[in-house]
Amino acid sequence: MKLCLKICVLISLFAAAGTCHAGSIAWRTNSKGQKVYYNTITFSDESKKYEALVTLISKKHSVPARLVKAVIQVESGYDHQAISPVGAMGLMQLMPDTAARFGVKKAFVPAENIEGGVRYLSYLLKLFKSNTQLAVAAYNAGENRVKRMNAIPDFVETQNYVRKVLALYKGEMKYIP
Repeated sequence: MKLCLKICVLISLFAAAGTCHAGSIAWRTNSKGQKVYYNTITFSDESKKYEALVTLISKKHSVPARLVKAVIQVESGYDHQAISPVGAMGLMQLMPDTAARFGVKKAFVPAENIEGGVRYLSYLLKLFKSNTQLAVAAYNAGENRVKRMNAIPDFVETQNYVRKVLALYKGEMKYIP
């Protein structure tokens, strides 16, 4: 019975975590002797390829470079040819309408994709008065939904997305789904 419970917990963790391009599952024992599962989270080696480009574009739009790096890591794992099941494209996983709105013609060209994604993040940070949590939630779930609620939407995917991005942004190495 205990083995079955452990397997169910692990399956739940994987399901709740959503897609993560940033780490793996780990565990520790708490003060009650119980195993507590959490996700480890790090930047991929691919991030080094785009370091200078991210720094340059982030500075241009007054967005913290580490925040941009965190978004790219969680969105695409630094795969510049990534395509999501819903049609988001490139490093920063821009939806076609968002790409067009922010002047991105070739979403798979890293410089264009990062430029458009950072411009969008800059817009969201201004819209939400520098509230990074709401801006990141809006990047994932849509700005109108976050504006209506004035909160992070109660979607498992968005909640975990915000946790992952903020953990990387703050330099933390784990998050609990």
